Amino acid sequence: MKTETDAIHAGHRIIIKRAMRMVGLSPEKDESDRFLNSWAINNPCYLAPVIVAWFNKAAKAWEDGNNSGCSETLNQKEAECERIRTQAESILNLFHVETDYPGLYPAFKYKHVDYYSVESLMKSINRHKPTDI
Repeated sequence: MKTETDAIHAGHRIIIKRAMRMVGLSPEKDESDRFLNSWAINNPCYLAPVIVAWFNKAAKAWEDGNNSGCSETLNQKEAECERIRTQAESILNLFHVETDYPGLYPAFKYKHVDYYSVESLMKSINRHKPTDI
């Protein structure tokens, strides 16, 4: 049986692999975490569209639950939303980004600066060398 940690780890790997495929790379199924994380740290801007899609997927899950009118569905969708958010945040943790939810969508803090979009956050991260992270 998969644990919550397994689900977060799997989502973390999927996000990086999808970003790699978007730029024409073909990661192996059993690619090491070290390789994937290294690639992510060195290519933050390629991660942005995939992370945005993940946060949108989380928001959709929350909206579906909130609009369902059923407490059981609400609880399931809130748990799904939280799992998806945690998967996306696991990528941002590589860069020591703080994530907050002032509403349905996240806000970020990186090097004492606030960001309200993943794209602007990743552009800022891209300006720093991986050794600065």
